[in-house]
This record gives sequence, structure tokens and C-alpha cells, in this order.
Amino acid sequence: MRRWSAVAVFLCLAAAAVAQSDVWSDWRFTAPIETGPVTEPRLLRAQVTHEVTGNAQPGWRDLRVVDEHGRETPYLLHSRPEVHTIEWREARLLEVSFAPGENTQGIVDMGEDPPEHNSITLSIGLPDYFLWVEVAVGHDGRAWRILNERSPIYRFTSNGLEGNQTVHYSTSRSRFLRIRLLDGAKKLPLSAVRMAQEVRREAEYAQLAGTFRPDPAAPRQQTWWTADLGATQPVSEVRFEFDAPEFYRALRISYSSDGKYWVQAGAGDIYRVKRKLPAAAQAVERDTRERLRVRFPEARGRYWRVEVIDRNDAPLQGLRISLHTLPRFVVFRAEPGRSYQIVYGNKQAAAPSYSLAQLVQAEEMESAALVPVGAAVEAKVTPKLLPWSERNPAVLWAAAIAAVAALGWLALRTLRG
Repeated sequence: MRRWSAVAVFLCLAAAAVAQSDVWSDWRFTAPIETGPVTEPRLLRAQVTHEVTGNAQPGWRDLRVVDEHGRETPYLLHSRPEVHTIEWREARLLEVSFAPGENTQGIVDMGEDPPEHNSITLSIGLPDYFLWVEVAVGHDGRAWRILNERSPIYRFTSNGLEGNQTVHYSTSRSRFLRIRLLDGAKKLPLSAVRMAQEVRREAEYAQLAGTFRPDPAAPRQQTWWTADLGATQPVSEVRFEFDAPEFYRALRISYSSDGKYWVQAGAGDIYRVKRKLPAAAQAVERDTRERLRVRFPEARGRYWRVEVIDRNDAPLQGLRISLHTLPRFVVFRAEPGRSYQIVYGNKQAAAPSYSLAQLVQAEEMESAALVPVGAAVEAKVTPKLLPWSERNPAVLWAAAIAAVAALGWLALRTLRG
């Protein structure tokens, strides 16, 4: 009887083994995780390569980690995005004055014993403008200390750009602020301000391979640059390099899946301006203020376009542009003596859900040992997308019937005995 029991168990295990060995045949790609020697269970962190992202489904929903026996291993998809917090402060715009040929000036009162603040948002009643702003602080409203000599704000409604109306400066607890709009042609309609304390933690970015080239389809007073990444990639930052000592441009970032239909991902501005000492010090150049990055909520596209708003200025010749993405890391618990690989490329797969997310803290994920992902291998024959059980029902039914028959026969022998 023990012999037939073993046969029944073998049939059940064989059916399970066949199903297990074929369960990943619907995933088109595999890539090894090069863990190196693992002597004890520990968390590992493997960066998802651009090659994997280009062939995986949106959100990496079809990505799985499996061991050498095809067993699924729970993992977390980890990233280190920018953290931005903002706390609004009470403030009053006391007065707005105008010095012809110099500036429009506003005085802001934060009240007694104000909390820390480092940014101000200005409301200016014009549809289109570009202005440089100076920010100074003082405890009594008479003596001033400049914290930001020149920062740009703008709005180009005619070009579809809401622009930027916020100026940042060094953190202060001064009660009064003096805001100067450095345009003396006419009094500007500064009507309100909002004060805040902003805190940012920088994100961790990785550069994508892609070369930008001039786009002849650009309309008048604009310069367009386009790049083809070869595959759909997520992007959340564009960086610029330019050699001119001073410049300013507003711009838009767009993406497309086919190079024909474009969706706006973000907008911003880039600039470089020299800061100088007061005239009494002979206007000696001291340092440079610049902004050469534009960030936006992550978007996925193969084709990317940067639309530079030149207006009546000459195009920026020699502008260098690069796209950057927020890298993802597969974090999983590796066991000694096991090898692991990533499988991906299944359009029918749903995003997995593991309890590991409740067991691992963010600090553990960031401190996990970093291991590389090797070159991907594509299946020679594109597999069917139907589950194995639907493609081979006869085998499963045969194995199940045989197992049930064997168990039934054993039960009858036992009863007769």
C-alpha cells in the first residue's frame, strides 16, 4: 500500500512541477540578478535598468523576481523621490509704492514673533510679464538686509504658460519684507502676497540615453528640440547646459508615444544671471545665480520635446539637453545558496501584492546592499498569453484523474482490508 501511496503523491507532485516550470513561459524577457555570494538571509537592492523599463508594462506591473526553481520571490519597488513640504504663513501687504525709472516696491508685515519663512508668491494683475525680483528683510521696517538680489518671475498667457510667481530666499524670522519688482517703466499691479516655509529633499535621478536635435516644425519666436529614446521611458526632470554668462528662457516639456500627438508634461524656466556688489564696491562680479533644471510629475513617453520660448530674443545656440528619470530598485530578501532573476514582458499580468511592504521600513530599503541586473534575454519564440492551464487542460485533467483514481483505489484496498 505504501508503494501505491508514493505513486499517487508522485503524480500530484509531477503535475505541480510541470505547472511550476511553465508558469513563466508567458513572460518574454528574463534578466539575472547578480547577487554574488549570499551567506545569510538579507535584503538586496537591484536597480531596474532602462532596458527592463523599456520592455516592461507601465508601472512595472508585470515585473517578477523568481529563483532558480521558478518560485516567485516577494519584492518591493523602491525609489527616492523629491520630498517637498510647504507651510503657509500669515502676512499682510502693507503698501505698494513706485519709484519711476527704478522699481515697484511692496512692504510685507509678518506680525509679531513670526515663524520661519523662505518663500513668497506674488500676485501681479498682468496676463504677460517677465520681471526680476529683489527680496530684503528687516526687523523694524527701516533697516534692510538683502537675501535675494535677483530672481525671475513670469507669466506668458499668450504662449499658454502660467509661469512662476514664487521667489525663494534664505530662511528668516524677520517681521518685515521688502519686495522690489526691478522694472521702472511703470507702476506694476502688485495686489497680494503669500508667505511660506518650504522644505525640500533632493530626489535621486539617473540620466537617460537620448540625443536632442532641432525640430524644424517650431513656430516663430520659439525653438524646439526633440529626442527619441528608442522605447517608452519615465521622465521627471530635464537638465540644461549652456555656456553664455547670462540668459533667460521660459519653456515647455512635451512627450509622445508616436512622435505625432504630443502631451504637455511640464513647464518652467532656465536662467543664469551675474550677482554684483553694490556700486560703491565698483560693481565687482561676485557669483552667479542660475537654474538649469525643470522638474514635473513623472510621465512616460518614447519621444520628448523641449519647446523654448525665445520671443524676440535670438535662439540659444549650443544648448545641451538631457532627460533624467527617477530610478526604481527591486528590494527583496535573498536566501543563501539561491540565485534570482527578473522576468517581465507580459501584457496580461496584473500588478503583484506582497506583505513585504508591511515588514520592511524605508530606511532598510535605502541601506540594502546594491547588486546589478545583468543583460536581458528574450524568449526565442513569443509565447502565447493564455495561462498554461488553459493551453494544456488535458494534461492537468489526466494528472488529476490519475491521482484521484489512485487515491480511490487505495481507499478501497484499505476498506477491504
